[in-house]
Amino acid sequence: MCWSAEVSAAFAVAEWAGVAWLWRRDRPLDRPFAIAVSPIAAQEAVQWLLWEHIAVRADACDRVNVIASLVVRLLIGLVPLAWVWFAQRGSPRPRLARAFLVTTLGFVVVRAALIVGAFAAGPARCTVIGPNHHQAWASFLAHYAGLQPALDVVFFTLYWALPVGALVLLFRPRWLGLLLTAIIVGTLATTMALLALEEFGSMWCWSSAALIVVALATGARGRRGTTARR
Repeated sequence: MCWSAEVSAAFAVAEWAGVAWLWRRDRPLDRPFAIAVSPIAAQEAVQWLLWEHIAVRADACDRVNVIASLVVRLLIGLVPLAWVWFAQRGSPRPRLARAFLVTTLGFVVVRAALIVGAFAAGPARCTVIGPNHHQAWASFLAHYAGLQPALDVVFFTLYWALPVGALVLLFRPRWLGLLLTAIIVGTLATTMALLALEEFGSMWCWSSAALIVVALATGARGRRGTTARR
């Protein structure tokens, strides 16, 4: 999250408190919501650690920064899978839901394998303070030289198209799927417009906080034992 370790810590504590409350309340949508927002909440906790070990240069930092930079990249890689899984629960279109889930799983595995491979090959990549004083995470895909531009385009497209498509096409009630899509796309598009591209991912706490509020407000809907009305 932006500005400091203290701000990241506050958001991490608030987000995990919301996740814990949803899990404990256990209304029909609560636990799926809790699982879906967990990767972003976990990212916030790692950012808290990164602020304590932030680097001045992208090629010079301690080992904690390097490992946490890898972990934060892997955590955000789980976000599409978490929301596609959420969207397919209770969907009236099981075949399309399975296709979305399998495709997203494949995408997440390939992306994670490339990132871990680049991390293992080195050299070390570090998270630094960006131009707007938000975290600029290490870009492990930079290791793939000539392939990086193509990988960036493919990954960026699939990263958004899969969860947004699943929420719009699969999730019921439809109005809630559209609301979740609007929050995810709206908060991130606004952040991208205001910040440098390398910084926008570290602001996902706004999306997570808004989604948890929606979860708390809508968790009573549906029948127990299901996640959505068809």
